[in-house]
Order: sequence, then C-alpha cells, then structure tokens
Amino acid sequence: MSIQLITPEKQCNKFPELNRELITMPIAQSVDILARQSEDPRIREKFLESEVVESDDFSMVMWADTKEVIGVNSAKYRLVHHADVANMAVETVEKLTGYTPDWSYHKIGSKGEGLDSIAIHMDCPGFKPIRVNNSQWLDGDTNYKPEVGDLTNLKFFLRNGLTGGSLIEACARLMRLWCANGAQTPHEIGHYKHKHTAGLDIDRLAQSFDQMTHNSRKLPAVFNHWNATKLDASEIEKLANSLEEAKVSKYHLKGFRDAVSRGGYMTKWAAFNKITNRATHHAPSIKNQIAFDKIISKVFWSDDETKELLNNNLVLAA
Repeated sequence: MSIQLITPEKQCNKFPELNRELITMPIAQSVDILARQSEDPRIREKFLESEVVESDDFSMVMWADTKEVIGVNSAKYRLVHHADVANMAVETVEKLTGYTPDWSYHKIGSKGEGLDSIAIHMDCPGFKPIRVNNSQWLDGDTNYKPEVGDLTNLKFFLRNGLTGGSLIEACARLMRLWCANGAQTPHEIGHYKHKHTAGLDIDRLAQSFDQMTHNSRKLPAVFNHWNATKLDASEIEKLANSLEEAKVSKYHLKGFRDAVSRGGYMTKWAAFNKITNRATHHAPSIKNQIAFDKIISKVFWSDDETKELLNNNLVLAA
C-alpha cells in the first residue's frame, strides 16, 4: 500500500467544493506526518522515535489541501469521489431526458466540514404530473393546477461517504401532493445501495441509476395498466397477504383491509392509492413512513406484468 492522491475523473462545475482532492496512505506514514505537525512535544517524542509497523490492513484518509484527517478505512474500502457520483447522475439524466437536471446537495457528515458524507437531491426534468383519480398523465396541460393526491414530480436521491461504514446509494421517488399548502410525501419506486467494499463498481451504480431514469419514462404505461387491472375480492386479499408477508404493521394492514372492503372489486391503481394514503396520512413518523413505503414498493412493483412493462429493469429496494 502506498500514498495515493484521489481526484475526480471529471470536475464538477456547479459545486467546485466537491472536487476537493483526497489523500490515502498507510496508517504508519500518516501517524508520522501527524506527529510532525503536532506542537505537543510528548506526541512528537512518542511517535517520531518509535518503530511503528506499517500495515496494509488500514489506511488514513485526509484532505490533500489541509491534511485534515477525516477517517480510517480498511483495505477493502472502495473510495468513490463525490464529484464522480454527481457527474454520473447528471450525465445519465441528460442522456435519457435531453435536459440538464436541477440539483443540489447538502452535507450529512461530521468531519471535514461535513463533506465526508453528502446527499444529492435531483429533479427529473420533463416529468409530467399524474392525476391520481384516473391515472391521467397531464402532458401539455397549460391550465394544470395541482390537486391533493397528484403525483407532481419525480426526484432522485443519492448518498455517498468517504470513510467508515458508509454506503453509496441511489433511489427514485415519486412526490405526492398530500396537502393544499404544498406539502409533499415521497413514494419510492427504485433503490440501489452497496457498501464501499472491494466489490463496489461505480459502473454498476451508473447502470442502476440509468435503469431508474429509463423506467421513470414508462410510468404512464404502468399506471394505465394498473388502472385497467380489476381486482376481485380474492385478488385484493392476496395483495393484502403479500403486504403482511412483507412485514407491514398490523395497524396499517387493518386500515388497508378496511379501506378496500367496500365494493365488489377495485383496480390495482385504486388499491395502490389506498395503501399509499395509509403511508402518507397514518404513519406515526417519517422513519416509519419511509419503511412502510419501501414495503409498498416491493409488493406493487415486483409482479410479473409490471416488470414486463419495465423490461425487467426496475431496481427494487433491498
């Protein structure tokens, strides 16, 4: 193991601070450097005069400009630069939609001015709102006014960390308007995550993000299919059983069964909106809502007909 300078493959123009260079080095060398920087003579004496055995098992990660240490990684850790993740996402969306997405990021780390871990938020340009009550794709409607229940936007979320047990993660979420004041809640339709281990391949992340973006263009076909799919009482019960097997809470399951018990049949689209209504309005916390929504995603998006409409490309939440 040797000292390495980690730079992005391509500069991020929108947020230059994400281009900040990193250095990784074996523990022994990094201890020596830090000891030389210390003003405490006891530290300098202890480490500069000692025989520190160099180890290939762990490496120190620090900013190249300030030499500030932001963490220690094992030899298996696969570091991916923040700028590479951001550029990959922007270029994928541009390729598939023809538009440059609006995006931002915020710091979620605790070291290196919080930049050791970041979350990226990105709108899907060109997304047309969906009217829930009839799965109408409101394409080109210049008089469109959002109504409560509408799926108003599609957003992509990515997360990347530079050290420790962090994950690299990407997901796609439909945003539903649930209050006239403009408040929205997310419904996850695709998810990829991987630990920063030797098996991590940035190309695999790019492929997954590409699939989620590509599948977002097929949502009208999926929702129209659901709106045309009638479920009788036995099929509704089968759907409820699938939710139960996926570990949805008894509280939410009872609420769903109560909501769908009225009438002889309903469409799959109506059932989807009944259960997502539970997630939006009856979850006790945001954390519970997100967990509940992942279960809904797994149940509704994994049936054979839906996967066929998406060419078996949808990346489901693990």
